[in-house]
Amino acid sequence: MNKICTSIEQSKKLLDLGIDINTADLTVTNYPLQDGSRFDFICCKLPNDTFPSITDGKSEKIPAWSLSALLGLMPKFTLEREVSNEKFLLYYNYNQTYYDDPVDAAFGMICWLKKYNKI
Repeated sequence: MNKICTSIEQSKKLLDLGIDINTADLTVTNYPLQDGSRFDFICCKLPNDTFPSITDGKSEKIPAWSLSALLGLMPKFTLEREVSNEKFLLYYNYNQTYYDDPVDAAFGMICWLKKYNKI
């Protein structure tokens, strides 16, 4: 467990679902490296950040959501850690999902809640 925010793909999915961009609390800038790989730089979202933005034609800056920001989007829910199998269980009413990481659990729940018009 070492994720601190949504991945670029997860962030783009949240935007596609219509999640308010102003609820994001972080920014991820994806930079190309000389060896052809990419590097993600995560920092606080600044008030004047615009998304998505291409900073140099190759780098992309997008909003990201921390676990706290994702949990703040949800109605009453429960997030528990099952010690026996090191998984995170997130449930809302009768929807239960297990994930390896709490950020992934919260992301999955946001997608489910949006799909069923709960948020």
